Amino acid sequence: MEKSQFLSEISTRSARDLATFYLANQECEAFDSAEHYQWFTGLVQNEVGGSPQVAVVGTGNWKYSLNPNKGFKLFDDKSDIDVAVISPEMFHLTWDALRKVHRDTWYAVGKHAKEVLLRNGENVYCGFVSPKWIPGPTNSFRYKHISMLNRLSNRSPGSREVKMMFFKSTIEAIDYYRRGFEVAKWSIK
Repeated sequence: MEKSQFLSEISTRSARDLATFYLANQECEAFDSAEHYQWFTGLVQNEVGGSPQVAVVGTGNWKYSLNPNKGFKLFDDKSDIDVAVISPEMFHLTWDALRKVHRDTWYAVGKHAKEVLLRNGENVYCGFVSPKWIPGPTNSFRYKHISMLNRLSNRSPGSREVKMMFFKSTIEAIDYYRRGFEVAKWSIK
């Protein structure tokens, strides 16, 4: 798809429809075939455990950045692979790990750290979380997550950095990515 066609699609389709479509899309820019995409998402499922829904999102899926400040930049060899994992179990485990750090450190951290924790709390309320938000490099939950991302990065197309967020539900994942399409839509008008 050419950039002009992508921008036209953003202008004419609802942001919710676009997010829903791309979350289910298996013909992603980062992969040479649907089979290669399914192989990679299977790797992610094996690493995460359980039976989560996994989708490659971002430029690796829709080919262009939704960030108007980046000029709707084309997916290239410097792009990363963003992965959405819809898993109530991993969402809650990550939330619990983040919440424990919050309970244990709230009164001992500075203003900036409190602002970060509060912002992450808003994100959890919106149905998404990442173990990378857990402060401190020695946190075992965070460390295991980063180790998993490193393994996946080594096996991703072009050995690109893999980034991941856990979503409470498909509804929350659609809502999150809808925001990106809304921002893009507003900048085109």
